[in-house]
Amino acid sequence: MHCEQSILDLPRHIRDLLAGSRDDSLQQALVDFLNLMLSGAFDQEISFIIFGGRLIALSKKDCGIRSICAGYTLRKLAAYGLSNNNNGDGGC
Repeated sequence: MHCEQSILDLPRHIRDLLAGSRDDSLQQALVDFLNLMLSGAFDQEISFIIFGGRLIALSKKDCGIRSICAGYTLRKLAAYGLSNNNNGDGGC
């Protein structure tokens, strides 16, 4: 399972980081990290951080509550890559 995303598919802040780099080492590091994440190679302590989220409750105008879960950007990037580039074998 390997993930090779186009720079245009990335969130804006990561695109800006990659556009300012002098070589492809940051992009390669991101691809390597995402491949580790997708392979399930992290220890439980690291997985807790990466796959967890921070739950925030916001008040709605109608007095209801809207729950928002802010998660880890690279986890979202991996999920985005899997969902948009799935070629039928479970990979990106």
